[in-house]
Amino acid sequence: MASKIDVFNMALGHIGTSSTVADELERSPERVICTRYWDTCRDALLSYKDMRWGFAEASVTLADLGSPPLGWGFRYRYPNDAVNVEGVVGATGRVEPVELTPKFEVQWEADGRVILCDVEAAVLRYTKRVTEVERWPSSFVEAMAYRLASMIVMPLKNDPATRNDLLTLADQFAQIAMAASLNEGEPDNAPASIYEQELHA
Repeated sequence: MASKIDVFNMALGHIGTSSTVADELERSPERVICTRYWDTCRDALLSYKDMRWGFAEASVTLADLGSPPLGWGFRYRYPNDAVNVEGVVGATGRVEPVELTPKFEVQWEADGRVILCDVEAAVLRYTKRVTEVERWPSSFVEAMAYRLASMIVMPLKNDPATRNDLLTLADQFAQIAMAASLNEGEPDNAPASIYEQELHA
């Protein structure tokens, strides 16, 4: 079971440095740079190509904010822990075929994002921001390490060639992780992600 420090050190190894991080509070340049890019890399990977990661799938009954704009029946609060929205379903939570999936729209307002749709008591299916590294599958950990490495190599080593190689590897390992997640099973009538559409194109 990997930890955040483990991923830091995997990423550092990928950029070709023997330096390691021992503690999340240490003041080393390696720890500071890894921490700087951590949240961005994690959220980017979780939302990569609209992929449904099994370990991060979640659903919640949305909080109705009222006062929907013209053309929409309902206005809901966007969950704080959501990094990617998969779809909106009715209160039963039943997933409909793609052609019957209710339409929705995410809009930015002064107080944050909202979800607009025509579904009463709507349930949102979404990718949750899973911050506990211990809950990540090993394939996701590998993909995260390469993505983080591609971000830290420039501030730590200023090596554009290695950065380009790492970007390619990050994409490859993300696809390996996505394939592993898909093999764990899919719900009935689940709409295809962008990745799945590309696989079957």
